[in-house]
Amino acid sequence: MPVVSIEDIGEDDLKVFQKLHEHLALLTRKDLSVKELHLINMENEHHQRKSSSLKNNLK
Repeated sequence: MPVVSIEDIGEDDLKVFQKLHEHLALLTRKDLSVKELHLINMENEHHQRKSSSLKNNLK
């Protein structure tokens, strides 16, 4: 991995890095939300299967 001296980076490059950082941070937040939603959906499906199984056993 190349090393970059901060003195060699111009204003325009800093703005590009800032936008990239903001974009990556947004993707990370979205990714966490997707993972949380996936876990919630998995739990709901598990609960529905469990409830259905209990209802079938009571018949």
